Amino acid sequence: MLSNRDNVNRLFTLSFYIIFFLSLYALTRIGLVELLNMSFHGIDLCLYDNAIWNASRGSWLHCNLKHSWSYLGTHFSPILFLFVPFYWLGAGSWVLILIRSAAMGGGALLIRWYAFRYVKLPEWWADILGISFLLHPMVHMATLSEFHGMEMELFFVPLFLVAIGSGKKWFIWISLFFLLAIREDTWLYTVVISLLVLWQKDKRLALQIA
Repeated sequence: MLSNRDNVNRLFTLSFYIIFFLSLYALTRIGLVELLNMSFHGIDLCLYDNAIWNASRGSWLHCNLKHSWSYLGTHFSPILFLFVPFYWLGAGSWVLILIRSAAMGGGALLIRWYAFRYVKLPEWWADILGISFLLHPMVHMATLSEFHGMEMELFFVPLFLVAIGSGKKWFIWISLFFLLAIREDTWLYTVVISLLVLWQKDKRLALQIA
């Protein structure tokens, strides 16, 4: 016989995964429909698609739609090179919509894992945090407004927290590298996360991160 606590945990876990898959499906579908109908209201997706396509042809993120130079001259976002192999395989702007959804889904899983494994919250509380992330208006705004490299923070910030929770320094430095590669101003996150490390009483690592 399952205890009441086990039943509660199962109910919240089931709720998390239902909302998880519905969110991935809905946000991905909306993004692809907007792309096919060309109903985006900005030019960010075009700029990223152009820069990554040019990089896949050896032009180092050269953007010739709005700028006459590398996109790195506008924002330092070397993480965009991670997407180049998809363009080698013939992908287009649609793959950026899929990557955006994957970043959101991966971030939700990491937040849930971090809360349960490292913060030691009850499993149902970890599910609530994951659900709150998936339903947060700011997450929806980020994943429904074309594509922007900053959306990778939805995945790499939680990954950095998990790395810190694991205590594995190689994991911490690798995740920090990718976090800083998103854009030039993501170093601000390291200040907040350094405070978290100080709270965990590893002052030396906190100063190294900062």
